[in-house]
Amino acid sequence: MLVRPKPRLHGVQKQPGVRSVHMAGGEHVKSTIVRISVLVLTACVAAWCLATPAHAYLDPGAGNALLQGIIGGVAVVTGFLAYHWQRLRALLHRRDRRDAHTESRAR
Repeated sequence: MLVRPKPRLHGVQKQPGVRSVHMAGGEHVKSTIVRISVLVLTACVAAWCLATPAHAYLDPGAGNALLQGIIGGVAVVTGFLAYHWQRLRALLHRRDRRDAHTESRAR
């Protein structure tokens, strides 16, 4: 059974009233990204559920604009990943090494 280690604190003691604590391994950043993702997803679901029918006409140009937006989104994600590829790769390899080290200690 693999047990995830608790995040290590970098010499910072958590004090009452302090919300942020510096954690090793980017755990603080990951938890912030998860919180923001959940907030955005909740807002999108709420907007979709509360939307009223528009009864609008969609001409052929609307499909073209939608396709152009999808292609643009794919291009942005691809560009972002290409720009930050080394950092993302280092983060994933660090996690793999940490998991392998934890498994070897468990044996």
